[in-house]
Amino acid sequence: MRPVGRKLARPFRIYSDVKRLEASEKFNRLALHDISSMLFGGLEAPDRAGQSPVGVVIPTCDRPENLKRALASVAAQSRRPDKVVVVNDGQESIKDIVEEFSNRLAIALLHTEHPYSGASTARNLGLDALDTPLVSFLDDDNLMWPRWIERAVAFLDSDPKVDIIYGAQLRDVEFSSTAKNWFLVPFDFERLKRGNYVDLNQIMHRASAIRFDPALKRLIDWDYVLRLIGSSPDRIVPVDAISSVYSAAHSNRISLGYWPPDLERNIAEREGAARSLRRPGSYVCSCCRFVGKFADGPDGRPNVACPGCRAIERDRFLQLMGSFVRKVWVPQTRPPERATLIEVVPSHATLGFRHLFGISKSVASLTDLPMSSDDADVLLALHANEPIPEDRKAVAEIARVLAPTGLAILRASMPGSDMAGAGHDGNDFLARLNEAGLTGVAVSPRDSMLPESIDKYGLLPDQALVFAVRSDNARAKACLDGFVSSLRRGNSISRPRQA
Repeated sequence: MRPVGRKLARPFRIYSDVKRLEASEKFNRLALHDISSMLFGGLEAPDRAGQSPVGVVIPTCDRPENLKRALASVAAQSRRPDKVVVVNDGQESIKDIVEEFSNRLAIALLHTEHPYSGASTARNLGLDALDTPLVSFLDDDNLMWPRWIERAVAFLDSDPKVDIIYGAQLRDVEFSSTAKNWFLVPFDFERLKRGNYVDLNQIMHRASAIRFDPALKRLIDWDYVLRLIGSSPDRIVPVDAISSVYSAAHSNRISLGYWPPDLERNIAEREGAARSLRRPGSYVCSCCRFVGKFADGPDGRPNVACPGCRAIERDRFLQLMGSFVRKVWVPQTRPPERATLIEVVPSHATLGFRHLFGISKSVASLTDLPMSSDDADVLLALHANEPIPEDRKAVAEIARVLAPTGLAILRASMPGSDMAGAGHDGNDFLARLNEAGLTGVAVSPRDSMLPESIDKYGLLPDQALVFAVRSDNARAKACLDGFVSSLRRGNSISRPRQA
Protein backbone atom coordinates (compact mmCIF):
# COMPACT_ATOMS: atom_id res chain seq x y z
CA MET A 1 0.00 0.00 0.00
CA ARG A 2 1.40 3.42 -0.92
CA PRO A 3 2.16 5.65 2.09
CA VAL A 4 0.34 8.96 2.39
CA GLY A 5 2.17 12.20 3.05
CA ARG A 6 2.26 13.95 6.43
CA LYS A 7 0.02 16.73 5.18
CA LEU A 8 -3.02 14.53 5.85
CA ALA A 9 -4.91 15.19 9.06
CA ARG A 10 -4.79 12.50 11.70
CA PRO A 11 -8.31 11.10 11.12
CA PHE A 12 -7.27 10.04 7.64
CA ARG A 13 -4.15 8.08 8.59
CA ILE A 14 -4.03 4.80 6.66
CA TYR A 15 -3.12 1.65 8.52
CA SER A 16 -0.63 -0.60 6.80
CA ASP A 17 -0.24 -3.16 9.56
CA VAL A 18 -3.13 -5.66 9.44
CA LYS A 19 -2.94 -6.69 13.10
CA ARG A 20 -2.75 -3.11 14.25
CA LEU A 21 -5.77 -2.26 12.13
CA GLU A 22 -7.83 -5.15 13.47
CA ALA A 23 -6.90 -4.40 17.10
CA SER A 24 -7.51 -0.64 16.89
CA GLU A 25 -10.33 1.00 18.79
CA LYS A 26 -9.96 4.24 16.83
CA PHE A 27 -13.24 3.83 15.01
CA ASN A 28 -15.09 3.29 18.25
CA ARG A 29 -13.62 6.51 19.62
CA LEU A 30 -14.49 8.36 16.43
CA ALA A 31 -18.04 7.03 16.70
CA LEU A 32 -18.40 8.22 20.29
CA HIS A 33 -17.01 11.61 19.34
CA ASP A 34 -19.45 12.01 16.47
CA ILE A 35 -22.45 10.81 18.46
CA SER A 36 -21.67 13.04 21.44
CA SER A 37 -21.24 16.03 19.09
CA MET A 38 -24.67 15.36 17.62
CA LEU A 39 -26.35 14.95 21.02
CA PHE A 40 -24.74 17.80 22.94
CA GLY A 41 -23.43 20.35 20.51
CA GLY A 42 -24.37 19.57 16.97
CA LEU A 43 -21.92 18.93 14.16
CA GLU A 44 -19.94 21.99 13.20
CA ALA A 45 -20.05 22.48 9.44
CA PRO A 46 -16.54 22.52 7.96
CA ASP A 47 -15.34 25.28 5.69
CA ARG A 48 -16.27 24.15 2.17
CA ALA A 49 -14.19 26.78 0.41
CA GLY A 50 -12.12 25.12 -2.31
CA GLN A 51 -13.55 21.65 -1.65
CA SER A 52 -14.59 19.42 -4.54
CA PRO A 53 -18.36 19.07 -4.99
CA VAL A 54 -19.74 15.61 -4.25
CA GLY A 55 -22.89 13.84 -5.40
CA VAL A 56 -24.76 10.92 -3.81
CA VAL A 57 -26.75 8.31 -5.73
CA ILE A 58 -29.56 6.57 -3.79
CA PRO A 59 -31.49 3.79 -5.59
CA THR A 60 -34.74 2.78 -3.96
CA CYS A 61 -37.48 0.23 -4.56
CA ASP A 62 -40.82 0.21 -2.70
CA ARG A 63 -39.31 0.93 0.72
CA PRO A 64 -40.47 4.47 1.55
CA GLU A 65 -39.78 4.27 5.29
CA ASN A 66 -36.26 3.01 4.66
CA LEU A 67 -35.70 5.81 2.15
CA LYS A 68 -36.76 8.43 4.70
CA ARG A 69 -34.18 7.11 7.17
CA ALA A 70 -31.48 7.04 4.51
CA LEU A 71 -32.21 10.61 3.40
CA ALA A 72 -32.30 11.78 7.01
CA SER A 73 -28.76 10.45 7.46
CA VAL A 74 -27.62 12.36 4.37
CA ALA A 75 -29.33 15.55 5.54
CA ALA A 76 -27.58 15.17 8.92
CA GLN A 77 -24.11 15.26 7.36
CA SER A 78 -21.69 17.78 8.84
CA ARG A 79 -20.79 18.55 5.22
CA ARG A 80 -23.87 18.03 3.09
CA PRO A 81 -23.49 16.76 -0.48
CA ASP A 82 -23.78 19.19 -3.36
CA LYS A 83 -26.28 17.00 -5.17
CA VAL A 84 -28.41 13.97 -4.26
CA VAL A 85 -30.08 11.87 -6.95
CA VAL A 86 -32.80 9.46 -5.79
CA VAL A 87 -33.75 6.88 -8.42
CA ASN A 88 -37.09 5.13 -7.94
CA ASP A 89 -37.03 1.60 -9.37
CA GLY A 90 -40.32 0.59 -7.76
CA GLN A 91 -44.00 1.31 -8.15
CA GLU A 92 -44.70 3.16 -4.90
CA SER A 93 -44.66 6.96 -5.17
CA ILE A 94 -41.89 8.65 -3.18
CA LYS A 95 -42.47 12.18 -4.47
CA ASP A 96 -43.66 13.46 -1.07
CA ILE A 97 -40.61 12.02 0.69
CA VAL A 98 -38.20 13.67 -1.73
CA GLU A 99 -40.03 17.00 -1.43
CA GLU A 100 -39.81 16.73 2.36
CA PHE A 101 -36.00 16.88 2.13
CA SER A 102 -35.80 19.45 -0.68
CA ASN A 103 -35.32 22.33 1.76
CA ARG A 104 -32.25 20.65 3.25
CA LEU A 105 -30.70 18.92 0.26
CA ALA A 106 -30.14 19.72 -3.40
CA ILE A 107 -32.14 16.67 -4.39
CA ALA A 108 -33.52 15.28 -7.66
CA LEU A 109 -35.93 12.41 -8.24
CA LEU A 110 -35.63 10.13 -11.27
CA HIS A 111 -37.50 7.00 -12.33
CA THR A 112 -36.27 3.97 -14.22
CA GLU A 113 -38.11 3.42 -17.50
CA HIS A 114 -39.63 0.21 -16.17
CA PRO A 115 -40.16 -0.67 -12.47
CA TYR A 116 -37.85 -3.35 -11.08
CA SER A 117 -35.22 -2.79 -13.76
CA GLY A 118 -32.58 -3.56 -11.16
CA ALA A 119 -29.93 -1.83 -9.07
CA SER A 120 -27.50 -1.49 -11.98
CA THR A 121 -29.97 0.39 -14.17
CA ALA A 122 -31.05 2.62 -11.28
CA ARG A 123 -27.52 3.53 -10.24
CA ASN A 124 -26.43 4.19 -13.82
CA LEU A 125 -29.34 6.59 -14.25
CA GLY A 126 -28.21 8.40 -11.11
CA LEU A 127 -24.57 8.51 -12.21
CA ASP A 128 -25.55 9.96 -15.58
CA ALA A 129 -27.46 12.74 -13.80
CA LEU A 130 -24.49 13.76 -11.63
CA ASP A 131 -22.00 16.40 -12.74
CA THR A 132 -19.90 16.40 -9.56
CA PRO A 133 -16.21 15.37 -9.57
CA LEU A 134 -16.74 13.10 -6.54
CA VAL A 135 -19.35 10.34 -6.23
CA SER A 136 -20.74 8.41 -3.27
CA PHE A 137 -23.52 5.82 -2.93
CA LEU A 138 -26.12 4.96 -0.32
CA ASP A 139 -28.58 2.06 -0.48
CA ASP A 140 -32.00 2.91 0.89
CA ASP A 141 -31.70 0.34 3.70
CA ASN A 142 -28.41 1.74 5.04
CA LEU A 143 -27.37 4.96 6.79
CA MET A 144 -24.52 7.36 6.03
CA TRP A 145 -22.28 8.16 8.99
CA PRO A 146 -22.64 11.88 9.94
CA ARG A 147 -19.05 12.90 9.17
CA TRP A 148 -18.38 10.61 6.20
CA ILE A 149 -18.70 13.18 3.41
CA GLU A 150 -16.65 15.74 5.34
CA ARG A 151 -13.79 13.36 5.95
CA ALA A 152 -13.92 11.55 2.59
CA VAL A 153 -13.90 14.76 0.53
CA ALA A 154 -11.04 16.19 2.58
CA PHE A 155 -9.02 13.03 2.03
CA LEU A 156 -9.52 12.88 -1.73
CA ASP A 157 -8.82 16.60 -2.10
CA SER A 158 -5.58 16.19 -0.16
CA ASP A 159 -4.17 13.40 -2.33
CA PRO A 160 -4.87 13.65 -6.07
CA LYS A 161 -3.08 10.35 -6.72
CA VAL A 162 -5.86 8.42 -4.99
CA ASP A 163 -9.11 7.96 -6.91
CA ILE A 164 -11.10 5.60 -4.66
CA ILE A 165 -11.34 5.38 -0.89
CA TYR A 166 -13.37 3.19 1.44
CA GLY A 167 -13.99 3.70 5.13
CA ALA A 168 -14.97 1.62 8.13
CA GLN A 169 -18.53 0.35 8.34
CA LEU A 170 -20.72 -0.49 11.32
CA ARG A 171 -22.67 -3.70 10.64
CA ASP A 172 -25.63 -4.49 12.87
CA VAL A 173 -25.35 -8.22 12.11
CA GLU A 174 -22.16 -9.79 10.82
CA PHE A 175 -22.09 -13.51 10.04
CA SER A 176 -18.74 -13.48 8.28
CA SER A 177 -15.44 -14.62 9.76
CA THR A 178 -14.73 -11.00 10.71
CA ALA A 179 -16.45 -10.92 14.09
CA LYS A 180 -16.10 -7.18 14.76
CA ASN A 181 -18.57 -4.34 14.84
CA TRP A 182 -16.29 -1.99 12.95
CA PHE A 183 -15.57 -3.58 9.61
CA LEU A 184 -12.54 -2.36 7.65
CA VAL A 185 -10.17 -4.67 5.81
CA PRO A 186 -6.77 -3.48 4.54
CA PHE A 187 -6.65 -3.37 0.77
CA ASP A 188 -5.43 -6.56 -0.89
CA PHE A 189 -6.03 -6.68 -4.63
CA GLU A 190 -5.56 -10.43 -4.92
CA ARG A 191 -8.02 -11.02 -2.11
CA LEU A 192 -10.51 -8.62 -3.68
CA LYS A 193 -10.35 -10.54 -6.96
CA ARG A 194 -11.22 -13.75 -5.10
CA GLY A 195 -14.19 -12.24 -3.26
CA ASN A 196 -15.63 -8.84 -2.49
CA TYR A 197 -15.12 -7.25 0.92
CA VAL A 198 -15.75 -3.59 0.01
CA ASP A 199 -19.40 -2.64 0.33
CA LEU A 200 -20.60 0.05 -2.07
CA ASN A 201 -21.81 2.15 0.88
CA GLN A 202 -18.20 2.33 2.09
CA ILE A 203 -16.71 4.05 -0.94
CA MET A 204 -16.28 7.48 -2.47
CA HIS A 205 -14.53 7.87 -5.80
CA ARG A 206 -13.71 10.40 -8.47
CA ALA A 207 -16.25 10.58 -11.29
CA SER A 208 -15.53 8.27 -14.19
CA ALA A 209 -17.13 6.77 -17.28
CA ILE A 210 -17.42 3.37 -15.55
CA ARG A 211 -21.00 2.18 -15.11
CA PHE A 212 -22.70 -0.81 -13.50
CA ASP A 213 -23.28 -3.82 -15.72
CA PRO A 214 -27.06 -4.26 -16.23
CA ALA A 215 -26.49 -7.81 -17.49
CA LEU A 216 -25.38 -8.95 -14.03
CA LYS A 217 -28.12 -10.11 -11.66
CA ARG A 218 -25.89 -10.36 -8.58
CA LEU A 219 -22.54 -9.25 -7.20
CA ILE A 220 -22.80 -6.11 -9.28
CA ASP A 221 -21.02 -4.00 -6.64
CA TRP A 222 -17.98 -6.26 -6.76
CA ASP A 223 -17.84 -6.05 -10.53
CA TYR A 224 -18.15 -2.26 -10.41
CA VAL A 225 -15.35 -1.82 -7.88
CA LEU A 226 -13.03 -4.11 -9.86
CA ARG A 227 -13.61 -2.11 -13.02
CA LEU A 228 -13.07 1.17 -11.18
CA ILE A 229 -9.69 -0.11 -10.04
CA GLY A 230 -8.78 -1.54 -13.42
CA SER A 231 -5.07 -2.31 -13.54
CA SER A 232 -4.09 0.35 -10.99
CA PRO A 233 -4.58 -1.04 -7.48
CA ASP A 234 -2.64 1.89 -6.00
CA ARG A 235 -5.65 4.07 -6.85
CA ILE A 236 -7.73 2.68 -3.95
CA VAL A 237 -6.96 2.94 -0.23
CA PRO A 238 -8.84 2.27 3.03
CA VAL A 239 -9.06 5.31 5.30
CA ASP A 240 -9.38 5.82 9.01
CA ALA A 241 -12.92 7.19 8.88
CA ILE A 242 -16.40 5.78 9.42
CA SER A 243 -18.55 5.56 6.31
CA SER A 244 -21.92 3.98 6.97
CA VAL A 245 -24.21 1.82 9.05
CA TYR A 246 -25.02 -1.41 7.23
CA SER A 247 -28.31 -3.17 8.00
CA ALA A 248 -27.46 -6.82 7.37
CA ALA A 249 -30.54 -8.14 9.16
CA HIS A 250 -33.15 -6.59 6.88
CA SER A 251 -35.53 -9.18 5.44
CA ASN A 252 -35.41 -7.62 1.98
CA ARG A 253 -31.72 -6.98 1.40
CA ILE A 254 -30.87 -5.73 -2.07
CA SER A 255 -27.50 -7.48 -1.92
CA LEU A 256 -27.18 -11.23 -1.52
CA GLY A 257 -23.79 -11.98 -0.08
CA TYR A 258 -24.43 -15.55 0.99
CA TRP A 259 -24.05 -17.37 -2.31
CA PRO A 260 -20.91 -18.42 -4.17
CA PRO A 261 -19.39 -15.82 -6.51
CA ASP A 262 -19.79 -16.58 -10.22
CA LEU A 263 -18.23 -13.48 -11.69
CA GLU A 264 -15.18 -14.98 -13.37
CA ARG A 265 -17.07 -15.61 -16.59
CA ASN A 266 -18.30 -12.01 -16.66
CA ILE A 267 -15.09 -10.19 -15.80
CA ALA A 268 -12.46 -12.41 -17.42
CA GLU A 269 -11.83 -10.13 -20.38
CA ARG A 270 -11.88 -6.87 -18.46
CA GLU A 271 -8.68 -4.97 -17.74
CA GLY A 272 -7.16 -5.72 -14.40
CA ALA A 273 -9.45 -8.64 -13.64
CA ALA A 274 -8.20 -11.24 -16.11
CA ARG A 275 -5.63 -12.43 -13.60
CA SER A 276 -8.43 -13.31 -11.17
CA LEU A 277 -9.18 -16.50 -13.09
CA ARG A 278 -7.98 -19.72 -11.51
CA ARG A 279 -5.13 -21.55 -13.08
CA PRO A 280 -6.08 -24.73 -14.96
CA GLY A 281 -6.47 -27.67 -12.59
CA SER A 282 -6.86 -25.49 -9.48
CA TYR A 283 -9.92 -25.13 -7.24
CA VAL A 284 -11.22 -22.95 -4.43
CA CYS A 285 -12.11 -24.37 -1.01
CA SER A 286 -15.19 -22.63 0.37
CA CYS A 287 -14.32 -23.84 3.88
CA CYS A 288 -10.81 -22.37 4.29
CA ARG A 289 -10.37 -20.29 1.07
CA PHE A 290 -7.45 -22.41 -0.13
CA VAL A 291 -6.79 -21.95 -3.86
CA GLY A 292 -4.89 -24.63 -5.75
CA LYS A 293 -4.91 -28.31 -6.59
CA PHE A 294 -6.97 -30.66 -4.40
CA ALA A 295 -5.61 -33.99 -3.19
CA ASP A 296 -7.01 -37.34 -4.27
CA GLY A 297 -9.75 -38.86 -2.16
CA PRO A 298 -9.46 -42.02 -0.05
CA ASP A 299 -11.03 -44.02 -2.86
CA GLY A 300 -8.54 -42.68 -5.40
CA ARG A 301 -10.88 -40.11 -6.92
CA PRO A 302 -8.89 -37.09 -8.12
CA ASN A 303 -9.32 -33.53 -6.86
CA VAL A 304 -11.37 -34.37 -3.79
CA ALA A 305 -9.73 -33.20 -0.54
CA CYS A 306 -8.59 -29.66 0.25
CA PRO A 307 -4.96 -29.75 1.48
CA GLY A 308 -5.70 -26.95 3.92
CA CYS A 309 -8.66 -28.29 5.89
CA ARG A 310 -9.34 -31.74 4.35
CA ALA A 311 -12.82 -30.67 3.26
CA ILE A 312 -14.35 -32.91 0.61
CA GLU A 313 -17.10 -32.17 -1.89
CA ARG A 314 -20.11 -32.30 0.43
CA ASP A 315 -18.31 -30.16 3.05
CA ARG A 316 -17.66 -27.45 0.49
CA PHE A 317 -21.26 -27.58 -0.75
CA LEU A 318 -22.53 -27.26 2.82
CA GLN A 319 -20.29 -24.28 3.52
CA LEU A 320 -21.44 -22.48 0.39
CA MET A 321 -25.04 -22.58 1.55
CA GLY A 322 -24.17 -22.14 5.23
CA SER A 323 -25.05 -18.47 5.64
CA PHE A 324 -28.28 -19.06 3.73
CA VAL A 325 -29.20 -21.87 6.14
CA ARG A 326 -28.34 -19.59 9.05
CA LYS A 327 -30.29 -16.65 7.66
CA VAL A 328 -33.42 -18.64 6.86
CA TRP A 329 -33.62 -21.10 9.71
CA VAL A 330 -32.48 -19.37 12.88
CA PRO A 331 -35.24 -16.72 12.75
CA GLN A 332 -37.68 -19.63 12.65
CA THR A 333 -36.40 -20.99 15.94
CA ARG A 334 -34.87 -18.69 18.52
CA PRO A 335 -32.50 -15.67 18.93
CA PRO A 336 -29.17 -16.11 17.07
CA GLU A 337 -27.06 -16.27 20.21
CA ARG A 338 -29.15 -19.21 21.48
CA ALA A 339 -29.49 -21.07 18.18
CA THR A 340 -28.25 -24.62 18.69
CA LEU A 341 -26.42 -26.71 16.12
CA ILE A 342 -25.92 -30.40 16.86
CA GLU A 343 -23.30 -32.12 14.70
CA VAL A 344 -22.95 -35.87 14.61
CA VAL A 345 -19.30 -36.94 14.26
CA PRO A 346 -17.90 -33.42 13.76
CA SER A 347 -15.23 -32.70 11.20
CA HIS A 348 -12.61 -29.97 11.05
CA ALA A 349 -13.96 -29.14 7.60
CA THR A 350 -17.31 -28.05 9.07
CA LEU A 351 -15.76 -25.64 11.58
CA GLY A 352 -16.86 -22.62 9.57
CA PHE A 353 -20.43 -23.89 9.44
CA ARG A 354 -20.46 -24.46 13.22
CA HIS A 355 -19.34 -20.87 13.80
CA LEU A 356 -22.58 -19.64 12.25
CA PHE A 357 -24.52 -20.73 15.34
CA GLY A 358 -24.56 -19.45 18.89
CA ILE A 359 -24.36 -22.91 20.49
CA SER A 360 -22.62 -25.90 18.95
CA LYS A 361 -22.79 -29.43 20.36
CA SER A 362 -20.93 -32.47 19.06
CA VAL A 363 -22.02 -36.09 19.47
CA ALA A 364 -20.50 -39.36 18.36
CA SER A 365 -23.50 -41.55 17.62
CA LEU A 366 -26.59 -40.87 15.56
CA THR A 367 -28.54 -43.73 17.12
CA ASP A 368 -28.26 -42.53 20.72
CA LEU A 369 -28.27 -38.74 20.87
CA PRO A 370 -27.53 -37.59 24.47
CA MET A 371 -29.96 -34.69 24.57
CA SER A 372 -33.56 -33.87 25.28
CA SER A 373 -36.34 -33.68 22.73
CA ASP A 374 -36.83 -30.55 20.63
CA ASP A 375 -33.27 -29.40 21.38
CA ALA A 376 -31.76 -28.94 17.91
CA ASP A 377 -32.41 -25.89 15.75
CA VAL A 378 -30.16 -27.48 13.13
CA LEU A 379 -28.88 -31.05 13.18
CA LEU A 380 -25.96 -31.85 10.89
CA ALA A 381 -24.95 -35.42 10.06
CA LEU A 382 -22.54 -35.61 7.14
CA HIS A 383 -19.88 -37.91 8.55
CA ALA A 384 -21.94 -40.42 10.53
CA ASN A 385 -21.47 -44.09 9.64
CA GLU A 386 -24.01 -46.07 11.61
CA PRO A 387 -24.09 -49.83 10.92
CA ILE A 388 -27.07 -51.61 9.38
CA PRO A 389 -29.79 -52.19 10.63
CA GLU A 390 -29.60 -49.15 12.95
CA ASP A 391 -30.75 -46.71 10.28
CA ARG A 392 -34.38 -46.62 11.41
CA LYS A 393 -33.31 -45.89 14.97
CA ALA A 394 -31.04 -43.10 13.72
CA VAL A 395 -33.86 -41.45 11.79
CA ALA A 396 -36.15 -41.74 14.81
CA GLU A 397 -33.53 -40.02 16.97
CA ILE A 398 -33.29 -37.17 14.48
CA ALA A 399 -37.05 -36.69 14.63
CA ARG A 400 -36.97 -36.75 18.45
CA VAL A 401 -34.32 -34.08 19.04
CA LEU A 402 -35.30 -31.73 16.21
CA ALA A 403 -37.04 -28.54 17.33
CA PRO A 404 -40.56 -28.01 15.96
CA THR A 405 -39.22 -25.64 13.33
CA GLY A 406 -35.72 -27.13 13.23
CA LEU A 407 -33.81 -28.39 10.22
CA ALA A 408 -31.83 -31.60 9.71
CA ILE A 409 -29.07 -31.67 7.07
CA LEU A 410 -28.17 -35.21 6.10
CA ARG A 411 -26.08 -37.06 3.58
CA ALA A 412 -28.10 -38.30 0.66
CA SER A 413 -26.23 -41.61 1.08
CA MET A 414 -27.04 -42.15 4.75
CA PRO A 415 -26.26 -45.67 6.00
CA GLY A 416 -29.11 -48.06 5.42
CA SER A 417 -30.62 -46.08 2.58
CA ASP A 418 -30.58 -46.88 -1.10
CA MET A 419 -29.71 -43.28 -1.95
CA ALA A 420 -26.17 -43.19 -3.30
CA GLY A 421 -26.00 -39.47 -3.95
CA ALA A 422 -25.49 -39.62 -7.70
CA GLY A 423 -27.86 -41.10 -10.24
CA HIS A 424 -30.35 -42.51 -7.70
CA ASP A 425 -33.72 -41.13 -6.72
CA GLY A 426 -33.37 -41.89 -3.00
CA ASN A 427 -36.98 -42.95 -2.56
CA ASP A 428 -36.05 -45.51 0.11
CA PHE A 429 -34.30 -43.00 2.33
CA LEU A 430 -36.97 -40.31 1.95
CA ALA A 431 -39.65 -42.93 2.72
CA ARG A 432 -37.86 -43.82 5.97
CA LEU A 433 -37.78 -40.16 6.91
CA ASN A 434 -41.53 -40.05 6.34
CA GLU A 435 -42.04 -43.10 8.53
CA ALA A 436 -40.28 -41.29 11.36
CA GLY A 437 -42.41 -38.15 10.99
CA LEU A 438 -39.98 -36.14 8.87
CA THR A 439 -40.34 -34.52 5.46
CA GLY A 440 -37.15 -34.48 3.42
CA VAL A 441 -36.00 -33.00 0.11
CA ALA A 442 -32.70 -33.64 -1.65
CA VAL A 443 -30.82 -30.74 -3.28
CA SER A 444 -27.66 -31.18 -5.32
CA PRO A 445 -25.13 -28.65 -6.67
CA ARG A 446 -26.57 -29.24 -10.13
CA ASP A 447 -29.99 -28.20 -8.81
CA SER A 448 -28.82 -24.99 -7.20
CA MET A 449 -25.57 -23.67 -8.69
CA LEU A 450 -24.11 -22.50 -11.96
CA PRO A 451 -21.79 -24.97 -13.74
CA GLU A 452 -18.93 -22.51 -13.29
CA SER A 453 -19.32 -22.63 -9.50
CA ILE A 454 -19.58 -26.41 -9.44
CA ASP A 455 -16.25 -26.57 -11.24
CA LYS A 456 -14.70 -23.76 -9.20
CA TYR A 457 -15.33 -25.42 -5.85
CA GLY A 458 -14.64 -28.97 -7.04
CA LEU A 459 -18.12 -30.32 -6.32
CA LEU A 460 -19.86 -33.47 -7.49
CA PRO A 461 -22.84 -32.11 -9.47
CA ASP A 462 -25.26 -34.83 -8.32
CA GLN A 463 -24.03 -35.39 -4.76
CA ALA A 464 -27.09 -34.16 -2.91
CA LEU A 465 -27.73 -33.10 0.66
CA VAL A 466 -31.09 -33.88 2.22
CA PHE A 467 -32.92 -31.16 4.16
CA ALA A 468 -35.59 -32.48 6.52
CA VAL A 469 -38.12 -31.00 8.93
CA ARG A 470 -40.83 -32.36 11.17
CA SER A 471 -43.95 -33.30 9.25
CA ASP A 472 -46.25 -32.19 12.06
CA ASN A 473 -45.26 -28.52 11.84
CA ALA A 474 -46.87 -26.57 9.00
CA ARG A 475 -44.57 -23.60 9.50
CA ALA A 476 -41.48 -25.77 9.17
CA LYS A 477 -42.82 -27.44 6.02
CA ALA A 478 -43.67 -24.09 4.42
CA CYS A 479 -40.23 -22.79 5.27
CA LEU A 480 -38.63 -25.91 3.78
CA ASP A 481 -40.62 -25.49 0.57
CA GLY A 482 -39.49 -21.88 0.20
CA PHE A 483 -35.91 -22.68 1.17
CA VAL A 484 -35.53 -25.52 -1.32
CA SER A 485 -37.33 -23.59 -4.04
CA SER A 486 -34.89 -20.72 -3.56
CA LEU A 487 -31.91 -23.05 -3.73
CA ARG A 488 -33.16 -24.64 -6.91
CA ARG A 489 -33.57 -21.21 -8.50
CA GLY A 490 -29.99 -20.34 -7.64
CA ASN A 491 -30.88 -18.91 -4.22
CA SER A 492 -33.58 -16.49 -5.38
CA ILE A 493 -31.03 -14.61 -7.44
CA SER A 494 -32.55 -15.18 -10.85
CA ARG A 495 -34.92 -12.30 -10.15
CA PRO A 496 -34.17 -10.62 -6.81
CA ARG A 497 -35.99 -7.52 -5.75
CA GLN A 498 -33.36 -4.85 -6.03
CA ALA A 499 -33.36 -1.18 -5.17
